[in-house]
Amino acid sequence: YKPTRFAAGRNGSGIDLEWAPSRERDIEWYRVYRYPVLGTRSLVCETKKTTCRHDSPPSSTLVTYRVVAVDYDSAGALREGALSDPVDVPLTNTPPSAPTNLQLTTQDDVTTLTWSASPGDPDLGDSVSYYRVYRDGQLVEDRYDRTGTAQELSFVDSRTNGMQHTYWVVAVDKRLAESAKLGPVTG
Repeated sequence: YKPTRFAAGRNGSGIDLEWAPSRERDIEWYRVYRYPVLGTRSLVCETKKTTCRHDSPPSSTLVTYRVVAVDYDSAGALREGALSDPVDVPLTNTPPSAPTNLQLTTQDDVTTLTWSASPGDPDLGDSVSYYRVYRDGQLVEDRYDRTGTAQELSFVDSRTNGMQHTYWVVAVDKRLAESAKLGPVTG
């Protein structure tokens, strides 16, 4: 099956890409391709996750991406499935405003974060889609989890293993741009 809910957008100097996990159980990995206006596609990333980041995208006015799931056929040869619908990423995307008022409480090795909603996104037709939580760092690899929607203004971390962690929260718009980070809070 083709991957669904594929989204891509500029976030700082790179492009973030994400999609829904495949319904198939035998997927080995996913490949994300960039399609130029003219020429052949180029592989951006190959991953077992349902996200990746293109750290050095071209500075073109518009860049197009597609993702495909890879599995083995009955003869044991690797094969690509159907390509996702294409996603065009424009050169500019203003990040949304940051959420405010980040609070942390801890009880019985469970940490709960709460915050106030982002005031919104300045781009016409764009809006906050969800909130992302960073844990113990502010780099891409420190992305820990996310809410399902922009209406969810809390996050429960039940995987603390009894240790203190430091958290930041960002608003993420429909084009995957992140707001400034709110935080840190530690507990």
